[in-house]
Amino acid sequence: MKKTIGAMLALSVLVFSCKKDDDKSTSELVVGKWNVIDVIEHKYDNGVSKRDTTEYTPGIETMELTKDGKAYYYAEFSNGSSARDTMVYTVSGSKLILDGDIFEISKITGSEMQLYSKYVYSATEYDEEWVNCKK
Repeated sequence: MKKTIGAMLALSVLVFSCKKDDDKSTSELVVGKWNVIDVIEHKYDNGVSKRDTTEYTPGIETMELTKDGKAYYYAEFSNGSSARDTMVYTVSGSKLILDGDIFEISKITGSEMQLYSKYVYSATEYDEEWVNCKK
């Protein structure tokens, strides 16, 4: 009996002392340098639906989110040019607000994040986008 209780106590100490990604807040999990892996777009216009996926090589498009609320964006384009931008961001619940644009954080772990946005233009026209990122 003492061995069973001792084993149970040791197991519970181990389980509760380990820090998991689930224990971190979304605000903590978003911090880091994210590589855009792919972007899935769904465009709907007057009954016509079009879906497209663009895949990215890691490092081609990145977003670094810092603890102090700054976001550093970098992208390389196929024509050899590149873009850099510094923005501010906040996290509110499951929303990432980046320079006024609102993204739903539909999935986040210590190494993966999926952002979702939807822009409605009329009752018969909208765009949806899923951005999949990895650290």
